[in-house]
Amino acid sequence: QHPKSRYGVLSSMTESLQQAFRRQGIDAVLFEWWKADPEDLERVVRDEKPDFTFSINIFIDETYFYIPMGIPHVYLSVDAFTYCHPALGAMPHMVTLFVDGASKDLFSSRSPNPAYWFPHAIAKETLEEFRVRPCLPFSERPYDVVFLGSYLDHEREKDLWDHLFAPVDVDRLVSCAQRALEDPSYPFLADTLSTIEQTPSIRRLLDEQSVLPAQLANSVERYVRGLDRERLLRTFEKRSVHIFSAKDDWKIIRPNYVFHEPVAFDHVSDICSQAKVIINSVPTIRRGYHERLFLGLAAGATVVSSQIDLPPWVEASGGVVTYRTSTLANLQDRLEACEGRQSREEILAWLGKEHTWDVRFTKTFPGIAESVAAIHHTWNDNPFWHVLDNSR
Repeated sequence: QHPKSRYGVLSSMTESLQQAFRRQGIDAVLFEWWKADPEDLERVVRDEKPDFTFSINIFIDETYFYIPMGIPHVYLSVDAFTYCHPALGAMPHMVTLFVDGASKDLFSSRSPNPAYWFPHAIAKETLEEFRVRPCLPFSERPYDVVFLGSYLDHEREKDLWDHLFAPVDVDRLVSCAQRALEDPSYPFLADTLSTIEQTPSIRRLLDEQSVLPAQLANSVERYVRGLDRERLLRTFEKRSVHIFSAKDDWKIIRPNYVFHEPVAFDHVSDICSQAKVIINSVPTIRRGYHERLFLGLAAGATVVSSQIDLPPWVEASGGVVTYRTSTLANLQDRLEACEGRQSREEILAWLGKEHTWDVRFTKTFPGIAESVAAIHHTWNDNPFWHVLDNSR
């Protein structure tokens, strides 16, 4: 378990995946790192001698015990590739999973190590709860528009660029961001990182400040998300927007904003069940999903989402209304035409067939198992690892 899972998101994902593993006949043992001495992890792994260990957003160096003990690690990143540890691609004991297919492709272009696309999903148990829970009619739902997320100050990111770089270089970064907000097929992360690495004036200043290109790429990524959220929320000025986030963190507050305390992930489904509209601003996920999308759909709400790859019938049914910068002007008209008419039973059947953690595991595990076996085979054929293991 991740020791610092904000609002319990990663904890819930880990526990859901553990159940999915077990339903496929795999003995999955959960280690709650924050409840024990970190050194206990080595003892647990030595006692269990698993085929592999698994984590979400926990990077563990191979010298800790993985190579000496001959145990591969499967690492799932819910963040973009550029947020990961710089040495991730050089770790011989790791099989890496990304929730965003674009990050998986970028990783694979820079590392020979195995990587797989493992997008966000919904827990089978959560889906079953939605099936038996009475669906509140639209007219009785107390929350008009719901935003579950943090405020991101995009102006702060750009101020940093203005302070460091020449205007022409700032324009390059802004251009990458604006294109990301308009073109869902644009390889935003790869192109932004390439722009940074191949622009001498930017690289020189980064080197002087001891800043990695990936760190600047992350700044651009935050700029994109922050700008998208501000533009999107502005379109709801005639509706009540219920924001479940700390009010003190918000730089821009409008009269139609209604603030609530942040909620633990386990309670998000309850919020979605009481909402007419769920906002799913994920402009930097180029190929993938977010749990808000699936929870909102399962709850019978209409989801307003960044343009993502969905079957055409999902949007045609009224379940999802997508947008990009150029379509924000008519978003409200399109939303009003969809609200309250989605086919929830069809949506629930589709989620169960295509988007549970069990489905993700079933589709991806053969490749993961093959990669894990290859790592074991490499270690078994190399006497150096046996010397290390015996020395311990």
